[in-house]
Amino acid sequence: MKYYLTFLACWFCLTNQILAQWAIPDSKDALALQKMTLLVALPELDRSVLEKLKDQTEEHDLYRSFIHYHSNAIQESVGNYWKFNEKIEFKPLSEAEKLFEQYPSKYGLLKSSWAKRRVQTGPDLYTDFPVYNIFVSIRGKKDMKLLTKVTYETDLLSPGDYRFIMEQLNIYLEAGAKGLKKKEVMNVEENLATLSTKTLLLTKSMMDASGSDMEESYEHAFKIVETDEIERAILEKDKQYAYLNLIWSNNKNTSAFIAVDAETQRVLSIVTVGGIHFSVQMIDPIDAMKELNLQIGNINLTFDFREEEDMIKTITLFSARSNMKLDKAHLKYFTKKFAQKLNN
Repeated sequence: MKYYLTFLACWFCLTNQILAQWAIPDSKDALALQKMTLLVALPELDRSVLEKLKDQTEEHDLYRSFIHYHSNAIQESVGNYWKFNEKIEFKPLSEAEKLFEQYPSKYGLLKSSWAKRRVQTGPDLYTDFPVYNIFVSIRGKKDMKLLTKVTYETDLLSPGDYRFIMEQLNIYLEAGAKGLKKKEVMNVEENLATLSTKTLLLTKSMMDASGSDMEESYEHAFKIVETDEIERAILEKDKQYAYLNLIWSNNKNTSAFIAVDAETQRVLSIVTVGGIHFSVQMIDPIDAMKELNLQIGNINLTFDFREEEDMIKTITLFSARSNMKLDKAHLKYFTKKFAQKLNN
């Protein structure tokens, strides 16, 4: 039996500063963070949620497994990919927040949260999608100061998704420390030159275009593969390939497709989806669970793990990459300089 975890995004719904998405922090703040110990806040079980689920054995075990998976995934991805801080400490969320409050000059904070984004697809038509926020902060003289953040278009992340997030945070924090501007980070000419040397990995489920349309629309090499081949390329840092991902673009206030270098995780090209407007709302978790809608894309990966000796759960993950549908116009603009200068 597969356990779908989309509803669990609702247990942690909260709003954040959307404008911090993909932001290059002030140089002074980035350098201050670099000298600090980074507190990595690990998701922990919420007693109120456990109480609500005490008579629902399957949902109770599912919730525990969900938190367990994300906690382990954050530890592994930070351990494997974080470059910006020499000193890192992993703490449960509640403990990390206390230390961050008590010792503002010692600690920076990396923290994640779940939310729902409401998509307006027509005058009276709305669809809710889960999103996952992960952000980095320091404490100013009075309040918390958000330095940069990634909002991911799903709540269920694969290890490859976590690598992408950590590398993006590294890139933007490093750019802040060096005093770089956005155009220096997203150099259109260099990025398009790099993209031309890569084979773009696509899945059949992504494509609304036919094979002949794709060949006419995309100027460089591409390959149709299964989703696990894209995951492999990301985790093995395969320099032959680029792949597609889905992000939120502050520049255009909409979702955007991006072409990403599998080796470095640098974003090489951006094409906006268009025609969609988002907002974040607070949602009651019990109501959200009852109204669960599984129209969220194709199954990406399945992970088996042991939480306790007597309990094994299988979690079916949806990557943001499984929520994409492209037509030939999208493919065409990935390689066009004028479109990239407009979208960056």
